[in-house]
This record gives sequence, C-alpha cells and structure tokens, in this order.
Amino acid sequence: MPSVASSPSVSVVILGTRRRELERCLEALEAARPPRPREVFVVLNGAREISLGDLLGWRARLPLEVIAMLAATLGRARNAAVRLSRGDVLVFLDDDATVPEGFFAAL
Repeated sequence: MPSVASSPSVSVVILGTRRRELERCLEALEAARPPRPREVFVVLNGAREISLGDLLGWRARLPLEVIAMLAATLGRARNAAVRLSRGDVLVFLDDDATVPEGFFAAL
C-alpha cells in the first residue's frame, strides 16, 4: 500500500482487437501527463487486425507488455493481466477508449 505522501503506481490493461483504435488509445496514454502508468498490458484476445510486430515499436514509448491469448473470454484476458501486474491501481480500458488530460493525477 502506498504512503499518503506518494502516488500509487498504475497498471493499465487494454483488451486490443482493432489496430486503429488501439493505436489511438496508446497515443493518449503516451501523451498523458505525469504520473504515467507503471506498466501497460495489451491483451490480444484472438485479434486478427493486430500483430505483435505492430506493438513492438510502442515498447520504446511506453512500458508495454503484450499478452497473446487465443479464444479467451474477456474475464480470462483481464485476469491474465491482473496476475502479472505490479501496480497499486488497475485501470481497465477498451481499445477504443482514450484517457483525458489529468486522468492519472486524478486517480
């Protein structure tokens, strides 16, 4: 548990199925003002539009981890990321979501 003086660390979990929407979501996370997420998990749940190669470039820009699952339910996909996350707070986003300025500070 973080102390009152420190900010909690944030893990973001995104279920990715559509490439264009996922890129917009990742761009919004990259543009977010500090504090930034400790880690960002993209769960590819049988996505055909998105390849691992599409996401490799993002690893230099965000603390990104990719979890590939075939034919998993939404719950199983999210639980896979939960087991790996190290943040104090988990934020679940769909690939078509963007975070507004100040989102992480407001947490």
